[in-house]
Amino acid sequence: MADGVDLSWVTSHTIRKTVATQVYRSSDLKGASQQLGHSEVGVTSKHYIEHENRGPADVVGVLDAFIARTQSVA
Repeated sequence: MADGVDLSWVTSHTIRKTVATQVYRSSDLKGASQQLGHSEVGVTSKHYIEHENRGPADVVGVLDAFIARTQSVA
């Protein structure tokens, strides 16, 4: 490890969360769950995956796209 780098916050749980999140983002939830040895994907999703938070700006974009699609159909 590099001198002066504080890794005291890193635990086996943080490493498992990082691995699960990266597998999930590059593959899917089932793959992440299997990688961790979980029998249920719910445990993986709830406790190990870092889900991206979507803020109000993201919602506005989704609604704008929806309105544009519905107006082109009407």
